[in-house]
Amino acid sequence: ANTRSPARRRPPGPTAPTSAWKRLYLGLLHLNDTPGRIAGGVAIGVFIGVAPTFGLGILLAGGLAALFKCNPVAAMAGSVIGAPPMIFGVWLGSSWLGALLLGLDYHALYARVRAGEIFSAGWDAVLAYAVGNVIVTAALTLLAYAIVLPVMHRHQRRRAQRPISRA
Repeated sequence: ANTRSPARRRPPGPTAPTSAWKRLYLGLLHLNDTPGRIAGGVAIGVFIGVAPTFGLGILLAGGLAALFKCNPVAAMAGSVIGAPPMIFGVWLGSSWLGALLLGLDYHALYARVRAGEIFSAGWDAVLAYAVGNVIVTAALTLLAYAIVLPVMHRHQRRRAQRPISRA
């Protein structure tokens, strides 16, 4: 039974993007697994979600998580970072970083790609993206693990300290 007053109910309709992230977060908190396996699953999911997997990300994330004995559900949840609109920032950031590291003019490269001259940009664009994406993928993977692990430890400690209610 819903104990909320009618004034506090949300109106029907599409949910805001922040509520989708909140539901994802709350879903992770309710997984019945160790903090390390959940954090490992999220990290694998982020790794696969950021890497160019051409639509196979969620399947690869779940499979790799099972292979490495991490939580596959957490991995699939972590792979959503590779969904629009997040992935566009990853693509641009990877290309920018790769161009910077390779000494290429990012703005000229980006202008050629936007003008439809992807083939004239050629290997410079592909190489800039690939080099940058390796670094961005590694950084986001480590960051995901470093954030999720302490959050899961804290949540499970708090859950263990709660008194058991007998209704």
